[in-house]
This record gives sequence, C-alpha cells and structure tokens, in this order.
Amino acid sequence: MRADRLAALTSDDWTTLAGTGIATICDLRSESERAEHPNRTPPQLAVRELPLRHPQRPARRPGARATAPRRADRPRLPNA
Repeated sequence: MRADRLAALTSDDWTTLAGTGIATICDLRSESERAEHPNRTPPQLAVRELPLRHPQRPARRPGARATAPRRADRPRLPNA
C-alpha cells in the first residue's frame, strides 16, 4: 500500500491502518521532511526509514526537467 501524509492521520486512522495487517511502514522521506512532518506511529507498527534522496543533494525544483548528459559525457559504446 502507498500512502501520502501519514502525519495527518488521527488515532482512529492509525488503528484502522494497523487493522489491515500492515506491520511495517517504509518512510521514504528525507530526515528534514520527517522532522517537518513527523508521524505519530503507534508502537505496534515498525518503521523503516529509507530516504530516496541523498542527504547532500537538494531535491529538484518543482517543474524542473531532468537533462540528458552532454554528448562528451556520454559513455562510448564499442563498435560492433
């Protein structure tokens, strides 16, 4: 199951979530995101913190597009 904004869950919401059989929450947010919006996870649910972003690299700006490497930076393939 994927969810967004578990920090907004009420006690009743957590009880309902725990009743689904989910035992572990994998939190993909960065440390700063977790600090800004902490979850009030009940003790019966385990939490694994697995941030997707490298802590030293800033997130891309909203709307920014990923760019392909410049031609000189692309690896060369051997001629077949």
